[in-house]
Amino acid sequence: MNTSFTGSLTGLLSEWGVDPATMKLLNGSHSIAGSTISVDVKGLAELELALNALPDKIAKGTLVRAVTAAGELFRARASELAPYDDYTPNVRNKKHLKEGILKKIKVTYRGVQGATVQCLIGLDKAKGESVFYGRFIEMGWLHVGGQQIPAHPFMRPAFEEKKTEALALVVSELLIGVEAAARELHPQ
Repeated sequence: MNTSFTGSLTGLLSEWGVDPATMKLLNGSHSIAGSTISVDVKGLAELELALNALPDKIAKGTLVRAVTAAGELFRARASELAPYDDYTPNVRNKKHLKEGILKKIKVTYRGVQGATVQCLIGLDKAKGESVFYGRFIEMGWLHVGGQQIPAHPFMRPAFEEKKTEALALVVSELLIGVEAAARELHPQ
């Protein structure tokens, strides 16, 4: 039998009668590791002007502290929501999912007044410490036998619960940092 197919995998699966929910599951386990939520805050023009008026090092430090504090809100809440099981048989890694949710700060510096600060919250992937299985718990998966294992989200709910508080914390920390830097640079 010689069969040729031109088109997308989704098209082929659809032709075979695979329903969209199953297609999503088939695709999901491959893309979850790269799932990202980006937040770009607009409308804080006065605060941005105040930050830009500071020397680069002070502005960057202020921004890093604010983003770090906000990121910790997400990390801590995701850790609280992550499932925990005392019994981990036949597992080389004894690290629990709750302990494997990490926060990493990434600063990209692009010259004068051009720093971008990112807070990445994710699962530990270090050899011997990996909690890679958290992505399957978060999104659910299709078991080898065909059984659908339901999702038990902990990262997405943490973001949804804490996003407003985190934004307020960033603004508050930036205001405090700008005011402190202004007092330091221009003592009365």
